[in-house]
Amino acid sequence: MAPSSRRGLGFWIPIGLIALLLVLKLLATFRHEFDSDEAQHLHMIYGWLGGDIPYRDRFDNHTPLLYLLFLPFAALAGETPQIVLLARLAEIPVSLGMLGFIFLIARRLADRDVALWTVVFTLTFADWSLKSVEFRPDVLWACLWFAAVWLLVRTPDRIGLGRAFAIGLLLGAAFCSSIKTTFLAPALAIGWGGAWVFSARMREAWPLRRLPAQIVAAAAGFALVPGALFGWLISKGTTLATLKFCLLGANQAPFEPPRVIAALILAPLALAAAWWIARPPTLLAALRAAVFLSITTYVIALAGFSPELRKQTFLVVWPLVILLLVIGGTALLRKHRPDLILPISIAVFVALFAHFIAESTLWNDGLRRHRELLAAAIKLTRPGDYLLDRKGETIFRERPVYIVYQHATLRGFNEGRLAEPPTSRLTETHTAAALVDAGGLPDRMRKYLKQNFLPVGADLLRVPGFLVKTFPENGRFVGRISVPQVGNYVVLTEGSAPQPFEVKIAGPQKIDLGPNGPRKFLLLWKPAWDAGFPPSPKAWALLGKSKPAAK
Repeated sequence: MAPSSRRGLGFWIPIGLIALLLVLKLLATFRHEFDSDEAQHLHMIYGWLGGDIPYRDRFDNHTPLLYLLFLPFAALAGETPQIVLLARLAEIPVSLGMLGFIFLIARRLADRDVALWTVVFTLTFADWSLKSVEFRPDVLWACLWFAAVWLLVRTPDRIGLGRAFAIGLLLGAAFCSSIKTTFLAPALAIGWGGAWVFSARMREAWPLRRLPAQIVAAAAGFALVPGALFGWLISKGTTLATLKFCLLGANQAPFEPPRVIAALILAPLALAAAWWIARPPTLLAALRAAVFLSITTYVIALAGFSPELRKQTFLVVWPLVILLLVIGGTALLRKHRPDLILPISIAVFVALFAHFIAESTLWNDGLRRHRELLAAAIKLTRPGDYLLDRKGETIFRERPVYIVYQHATLRGFNEGRLAEPPTSRLTETHTAAALVDAGGLPDRMRKYLKQNFLPVGADLLRVPGFLVKTFPENGRFVGRISVPQVGNYVVLTEGSAPQPFEVKIAGPQKIDLGPNGPRKFLLLWKPAWDAGFPPSPKAWALLGKSKPAAK
């Protein structure tokens, strides 16, 4: 039974659901939980804006096209605690473009009704929809990928050299948006190559005599954006060795034979399924087989060889999986029970929607904690100050260590492949502050922070500071402490005004508190005290007191 061309309930219900889901997606932009990847990307953008060259001056394990495109946005936004929200809002057009290409692909591979419900289910699928809300290169990457697939499926028998070049250009830009294109582009070639072998109709659309010229045109298009972008970076002093380390070495996955064996087992199964899909002697069947084989090859390659599998890795996969499932389910129902298409579609939506609401937690402000952290960092420090975080969570400030602390690099430290940054970098750079939450840092760095930094303010940041015990000496109470960082400090005791203390030479210090000094006191970095960041209640508790001294 052919789909109805009338605009009845089968049309207006998915249209209404799409409108509702777009509103919820906008709400999720404001409320969805902060992901540290978002700050890492913005940290790179603001570093580039400030004159740092990616990879040469700041480590990153992502390709840089999004950073380049968002430089004007960063210049306009400036330093604001709302930067993550503003960046999410600025990326909405890319997200909408992605949905547009998903609809066009579905419309070409099926019909209007299938395309509409594909968009509905994609927007309702929490793992896809919520990750596409976050500010990350994967959104641009997925949009470019879907644009390339659209050019491939639209009229495959009319792909000339110009369109082949455009497809390669889109994939090259996708590579500059995400290094995961090293898995995705070969998977696309295998998918379309397999369909070409399996389907005589595909071979008619792409005669062998035209393939060499099309491949050359696509390769030329692919090389254009990476050649220009990475060529510019190299001209600015970024070495090939540095690029290799950041984009490949730091992300290196351990060789795991069970994963590789599983991939080798699944590969022929995927080929057999693609052959089955391509059996009908139609170009439409061949295109569906090409899409299926592309995404399954990508997933199998990730399962066997990727360093890690995260939700954003599958932004390019889920909409096409959903499309193929909707095509198959709709075809089956149209053949046997067409009256159940709409009720079943609504039931699937309700189930996915319930999961989306539970996952999205829209009743919580997921950006609040990070917004408060940025506000504190902006108030406490100045441009040029160094602040230790894991991946650039404070966005606008320099980090005292080059490499970021994330799963891949921590694994590299443990395996001995990567050199762990020394704690001496904090003193060499006169690091002004660090995150209170030291989770995700190596043990040595966490221990150093605990010994040499104190939490201040609302317990979001810590600054150079110490708990010092005093001892009687010649009738006076004297504190002795080794301070690794020179600068101005204040001596804080319960009930007494702060006393200035200058550390001119790093190392052992003697602090004389007179004949009636306390048994313990806090030595705190003076700029923090002056900026309105006294020790946090946790720091004051080290003195055994519940209330801080009056400033």
